Amino acid sequence: MEFLSQTWFGNLLRAWFLALALTIAALAMLRGLRNLTVRRLQHVAHDTTTQLDDLAISLLRSSRSWFFLAISIYIGALSLTLPGTLEDFIRIAAIFTLLLQAALWANQLIEYGLQRYARQSLDAETDRQNTVAILGLASRIVLWSIILLLALDNLGVEISGLLTGLGIGGIAIA
Repeated sequence: MEFLSQTWFGNLLRAWFLALALTIAALAMLRGLRNLTVRRLQHVAHDTTTQLDDLAISLLRSSRSWFFLAISIYIGALSLTLPGTLEDFIRIAAIFTLLLQAALWANQLIEYGLQRYARQSLDAETDRQNTVAILGLASRIVLWSIILLLALDNLGVEISGLLTGLGIGGIAIA
């Protein structure tokens, strides 16, 4: 088995195979866990009147494959000794995919909350529709601003000046 004793980019070939196996196993486990949880929640959802279990099912179903892949690659890369820049790149890529997936989940939560607020008034008042539209836009702007700030912070950008500017701007708008 001399073949497995070869070194590629500072790691033995068997270490690369281990990283690949860990990545595949993590991907299979994450997707399997999501599918199992969705199936179990669906059985529970039929017996309840609350919409929260339906929301949880919807959130789990909306978990993207690229999110699971990025997390799996990060887990596999932990078993390797990589150069600092590549290790940082993989870590930052995993954080960005986590932030993006969290933003998509939060966007769904915002949509759920707005639909629930809009359903409280069955007469479909124009004022309520306008309020829902403005609240939706404002909450999504806040959400994506927070995601952008978190992404910049993980890139090493100093965001305290941006936060100060946003705070002063918020006071001026209010």
